[in-house]
Amino acid sequence: MVSSFQNDVLPNEYVFTTVLSACAHSGRVFEGMQCHGYLFKFGLVFHHYVKSALVHMYSKCFHVDLALQVLDSERGSNNDAFCYNSVLNALVESQRWDEGVDVLGRMVDECVVWDSVTYVSVMGLCGQIRDLRLGMQVHAQLLKGGLMFDVFVSSMLVDMFGKCGDVLNARKVFDGLQNRNVVVWTSLMTAYLQNGHFEETLNLLTCMDQEGTMPNEFTFAVLLNACAGIAALKHGDILHGRVEKLAVLHDVEDEQKESYLNYHSEKLAIAYGLMKIPSPAPIRIIKNLRICDDCHTAVKLISKVTNRLIIVRDASRFHHFRDGTCTCSDHW
Repeated sequence: MVSSFQNDVLPNEYVFTTVLSACAHSGRVFEGMQCHGYLFKFGLVFHHYVKSALVHMYSKCFHVDLALQVLDSERGSNNDAFCYNSVLNALVESQRWDEGVDVLGRMVDECVVWDSVTYVSVMGLCGQIRDLRLGMQVHAQLLKGGLMFDVFVSSMLVDMFGKCGDVLNARKVFDGLQNRNVVVWTSLMTAYLQNGHFEETLNLLTCMDQEGTMPNEFTFAVLLNACAGIAALKHGDILHGRVEKLAVLHDVEDEQKESYLNYHSEKLAIAYGLMKIPSPAPIRIIKNLRICDDCHTAVKLISKVTNRLIIVRDASRFHHFRDGTCTCSDHW
């Protein structure tokens, strides 16, 4: 791009849009800011494609305040779903829930047409703030708009109802789906788990088998949590056997990986270790934060039902779990 300036060939809005997209995906916000300066210089900053690309770049690089500044420039003139989706995703991932609700209100006020990405982002926001009423309104709008229920929309809808404590509606959405893959199954299991329905969570594995859907490592992480929740040693033994039979990890979408990596990552790591590390070799987990009480209890149970040594190093010490006990004696 610099060489084109030197040769007196000025890039147009489409060139800048391509460069900003590359900055967004590579996280190179400094170069993106340089592009922003050139756009002011050439008078292209308010072009529709350029403005959308700027908002997306700043949002992807988690400079949300700068993204909002660009969004606010000539407010309402050319803000589309792509602009708002970018900002809303960044706000949700940054846990800035109140601002996310404000942006959602602006989308409604400006009559922005929602797409499937919008619905996924908004349902994620509803789930995080546990606002069932807002979630129900979003669901109603989704049905009214006639948007196709793809796997991401369906799984996020189930996840949203689960986080808001409405397992019945989560199950109703699930039962109404014609095509159910491992992502949707795992979302329903998570909904049951989060609401304390541990037996139902485990029973879904049998239903999943009957439909011929193969569980993946995220599914097993949820099921291990259910085992820990009810201290179900029998189920734990069965589950351990299933984990060892799963020889190949299946690819899953980035959105699901991100969602589940944020949910008790050490249990996911243990599920992966059970599949990949042959017995009797120990499973070693390293985490930067202090292990929480819930996870500590879960790992003790997992060590008992799998008869494996699990070593977890958290922010303060090493924990050696074997046969249902830990070397820290539950003091850490």
